[in-house]
Amino acid sequence: MPHPDRTELLRRARDAYRAHGRGFIVAHDGREERHYGLLEELEENLAEESDARGLLIVARKAVEGYDPEREAVLIDSRPEGIYVLIVGETGSRTLGEFR
Repeated sequence: MPHPDRTELLRRARDAYRAHGRGFIVAHDGREERHYGLLEELEENLAEESDARGLLIVARKAVEGYDPEREAVLIDSRPEGIYVLIVGETGSRTLGEFR
């Protein structure tokens, strides 16, 4: 059975996908306030950051490759780094980790 927080995250991501198209959920240090972002916004915000190229590549692959009806892309920013994950009902897989 999926974890309640995961179920809610997937529901919110699915609703956002239906309203806005492919994107990702952004979480900051595990806090509850999360928002939905679009890849174009991330690319625009990080365009001047020379060390963000790897993050952008992984985020693009995740956003283009996930199943929006069953999964969500999560970009989780924590003090120890930024993680790009694909979250599903039964678990998640990390696609990239940036420090």
